[in-house]
Amino acid sequence: MPPGLRPNGRRDRATQPLLVGPDAESAQWVKDVADRVGAPSIVMRKERRSDRVVEISAPDMAAYRQHTPVVVDDVVSSAQTMIETVKCLVRAGLRPPVCVAVHALFSDMAEQGLRGAGAASIVTTTSVPHASNMIDALPLMIPPIRDLAGE
Repeated sequence: MPPGLRPNGRRDRATQPLLVGPDAESAQWVKDVADRVGAPSIVMRKERRSDRVVEISAPDMAAYRQHTPVVVDDVVSSAQTMIETVKCLVRAGLRPPVCVAVHALFSDMAEQGLRGAGAASIVTTTSVPHASNMIDALPLMIPPIRDLAGE
């Protein structure tokens, strides 16, 4: 399946995307993605209380009310950080966010939690098989593998 395509062939579009990093660890690659697509980016502040309890706070969001947040994270297991990020964005009055995960491990009720928090859609790569897979990771891996093989 080509990157960004749903099984029905329709491309998902985020009107005026705002790339959102859920924590400081995501700052450098969220900014890189935002720069590549020509969109602004912000990074949330996270305080982890335990494995399943996190608190997320946001910078001033007033300038982004007409944007669609696109929350990008690398590995999503319990999804607690992403769920709390979605809730924070919704409370701030932004449009329902699109959630993007590179590796969707999605334990327990992660997907249901994201939808219940207000996520408009969930998009993941094919690195971990899941119903939300819409980005084929294989074509992204071929050039580096060829380089490693000396081709």
